[in-house]
Amino acid sequence: MKKLSLIALSLISTMVMAQNDAKNDSTFINLKKTKIIVVSQDENNDTLTNATDSLPEEPKKRYKHWAGMEIGINGLLNSANGFDLNNAETVNHPKQLTSFMELDYRHSWQFNLNFAEHFIKIYKHNVGILTGLGFQFNNYELKNNVRLTPEGGKFVNDTTTEYNQFYTFGIADTVRNYSKNRFKAVYITAPLLLEFNTGQEAKKSFHFAIGGLLGYNIHSKMKYVYDQNGNKKKEKDKTDYNLNPFQASALVQIGYGKVQFFATYGFTTLFQNNKGPVVYPVSAGIKLVGF
Repeated sequence: MKKLSLIALSLISTMVMAQNDAKNDSTFINLKKTKIIVVSQDENNDTLTNATDSLPEEPKKRYKHWAGMEIGINGLLNSANGFDLNNAETVNHPKQLTSFMELDYRHSWQFNLNFAEHFIKIYKHNVGILTGLGFQFNNYELKNNVRLTPEGGKFVNDTTTEYNQFYTFGIADTVRNYSKNRFKAVYITAPLLLEFNTGQEAKKSFHFAIGGLLGYNIHSKMKYVYDQNGNKKKEKDKTDYNLNPFQASALVQIGYGKVQFFATYGFTTLFQNNKGPVVYPVSAGIKLVGF
């Protein structure tokens, strides 16, 4: 009997609460641990929705400017920071020769797959430190009909020993005519950049980042394609070609919204010291897809 009285009293109190709130858009009915919300209709017979449903979505403050896929053009600079590597008639010593590394820029490209990014805020989303991890795939299409050898010490040293026989050198091939002689090098990379972002919305914001890029070589090879008696032949030579195992470069990124361009300038030579021609890698390109 006491329980029935309590239920009746609760119902009466909720009815009074509902009458008092009749002028409100919504009525809230509390039955112990249960809350019932009655949504009323306006004078146009339209149901009023929860106010939070009409709140605009908060704009994104910052896109990921490292993570994603990029494509660009590869280049090589000489010791004087010029692109001209054709010095066959001007060198005084074979070790100064760089002509065999002249590039066909139509097919010398770089593809980057950056899979991890971390942004450390310094001031909100506007200024911060950017780092991450990625893979860099480099293709250097050789312009001349040459064949690379990692044991070219005999071409640049008067006397060859087991200590100086390793030297990357290009030998003119007078037997085969290559339709492709492409040098490939793959690195795992990590940037350290100071990034600046303007504006309050990522899609309407300029961004700029500058800093360094460190790479570690994990794979390299030469690929040759040529015609032999009417048949297409392919050769792959997987050696390190005396590559510098580490690569240090300056990296600049600039863009607006999701559009972004990048450029790198190598501080380290492509090949190890005294084990290959003195050439410095550079690249420039655009982001294809951001993650």
